[in-house]
Amino acid sequence: MSNNNFNIVWSGPKLNSELDFSYWKFMMTTHLKAHNIWSYVESAGLQQGADELARRRDQLTLSQILQGIDYSIFGKIANAKTLKEAWDILKLSHKGVKKAQKSKLQSLRRVQKV
Repeated sequence: MSNNNFNIVWSGPKLNSELDFSYWKFMMTTHLKAHNIWSYVESAGLQQGADELARRRDQLTLSQILQGIDYSIFGKIANAKTLKEAWDILKLSHKGVKKAQKSKLQSLRRVQKV
């Protein structure tokens, strides 16, 4: 039996400039897997000529991502037409953040030792 329930609400933390992306990504991934829509993120994206159900699920999953981000992040993915496009933008924009935070923390530790 196919599950066509499209009434899903994100109740996790909103990604903003202060929340750790890795934590948010884990929470969002788990949420999307629980609703059997994670495969749309993992796939190559919405295929040309996709049927109405596939397009609807893509937009459903995109809406979950949009519910999970703060307004301060929204501008980064506002023009994304598909879930895959939005997800890739978020991953790319947060790719170097963890390294930068780690480097800053190491610098602060060195200053404290002096």
